[in-house]
Amino acid sequence: MIKAFTSRLAEAESLILEAKAIFTRRGGESNEATIATDNSLAKLAIVRGDLARAESISTDVLRRFQQTYPGSYAHITALIYVGEVKLRQGKEAEAEAFFRQSLELARGRWSANNYRLLALVKYIDQARAASRR
Repeated sequence: MIKAFTSRLAEAESLILEAKAIFTRRGGESNEATIATDNSLAKLAIVRGDLARAESISTDVLRRFQQTYPGSYAHITALIYVGEVKLRQGKEAEAEAFFRQSLELARGRWSANNYRLLALVKYIDQARAASRR
């Protein structure tokens, strides 16, 4: 079962890298879709438990979204992914700072009952709960 799971993760990474190559050819390195594929690689590294790689990728993704798409949904989720990595590393104060920043941006963009904001809050709550296990 673990071997099958590991194989599926490798397959997912291969597909993400293939998508990234296509997006890079079509839109360049600063294209939102190109950067988003790196966000997917960061999430995959989190799932694998490779927190050093997840931190490196997610921090770079955040920097790139801050520069090219500040305040966008992609920028907001990148903040959350960095926070999730920090939380899994046991750096709760740093994680909460990223979560707070993401929610401040989201609240400035959407109303309190907006489905995107509610989904982000739920994701953060789930990340917090998972870190307590």
